[in-house]
Amino acid sequence: MASHQDKLCRDFLRSIQARIKNGEPRGPIFHELLKINHDHLELETMQACCLLRKMVEDIMVDRNIAGKRLERINMADRAAVLYELNVLDCFDGSHPYERLRIYYTRSGDYLNAIRVCEAYLRNTSPAQKRSDAQVYEQYISELKLKMSEERAALRDKQRSKEDV
Repeated sequence: MASHQDKLCRDFLRSIQARIKNGEPRGPIFHELLKINHDHLELETMQACCLLRKMVEDIMVDRNIAGKRLERINMADRAAVLYELNVLDCFDGSHPYERLRIYYTRSGDYLNAIRVCEAYLRNTSPAQKRSDAQVYEQYISELKLKMSEERAALRDKQRSKEDV
């Protein structure tokens, strides 16, 4: 007979599946699944928990792998879509954020590059962030500076046209 903790865990797993179906970000859900204590669970429930955790993680990791492949064949626009899905899912790792920062910076879309850097700082775990936080804050400062320089150059160009 199933223990009370086992029944609670099964209910929790069903609620996780419903949350994913409703579009809740996978990153925080993955971290919740990591915290489940398997000590008093029946084997079947423990296996279901591990399978769900692996499925959630695999979706996000597979997007990054597919994005890398797309970039190698010069399909950065399609790769960016996959990376954006991981940003929406609050992926805990630097890969999609870094790739999108580069993609948007190269295309001159500094607002989106800043948005992605800020999402990285918001979405990643303290351990991951500890090593990269200053780097991403520096990226944000540099991107804001580039944006203001471009705006100033555009204003100057418009003024010189008006003077003519």
